[in-house]
Amino acid sequence: MQRLRHFVTATPIFHPFKDGTVMIVAFLGWYAGFASRASVITSTCAHAPAACDIETINSIDRWALVRDYDWLSDHLSYWTQDASAVLAVVASFAFSPLRRVAWTHLALLLQATFINGAVMEAVRLFVQRPRPFVYLDPLKHGGAPAHYTSFYSGHTSFAALACTFAVLASMNAHESARRLVLFSAVFLTAATGLLRVTGSRHFISDVGFGALMGVVIAIAVNGLHRGKDHATFHASSC
Repeated sequence: MQRLRHFVTATPIFHPFKDGTVMIVAFLGWYAGFASRASVITSTCAHAPAACDIETINSIDRWALVRDYDWLSDHLSYWTQDASAVLAVVASFAFSPLRRVAWTHLALLLQATFINGAVMEAVRLFVQRPRPFVYLDPLKHGGAPAHYTSFYSGHTSFAALACTFAVLASMNAHESARRLVLFSAVFLTAATGLLRVTGSRHFISDVGFGALMGVVIAIAVNGLHRGKDHATFHASSC
């Protein structure tokens, strides 16, 4: 119980050299994975359409195969993803005891984003799962390496990650404010995942796992950077 209280109330600490190095390495790993897609990913569906038969998809994920690519859903998912980032920024500055604590929250958010990106690209290059719309027309959509990055959803994982940061930043706020942030976080994460599915960009399992990864990485990064409790912090600042 004491550890949980410390995790919720403690002030985050950012070590410029160590954490800066982690951020650079994670960003380079993310970029390297993205840049190597064309040389690593095999366009299986274009060469063997039978491998991308709809019958190979489980019954839950088939909900993403209702229609071809939907432009509106795809673009709305960018809005909800970006809104998650805005929520994290607003919560950090609204509920942090000092301005520099808010900036620390944002620095850790950026670090977690790079780590999530690096992990995501590594998983995508390993799994190489075709996007839902590829199954609807393998010969037409199966040639592009970018169409084999369905697992897992980057939009949903970032939305969940940013929203988790927002929730953690608001844990010492008034109960009504905490509830508002929590509701907004759940809504934005769910909306982003739903729009990625309805836009035929991802399967349900892609967004579900993406949301889980976002939450786990956000909590892990926060947990590794907890310092003093806010009460102690205030006392030592007087």
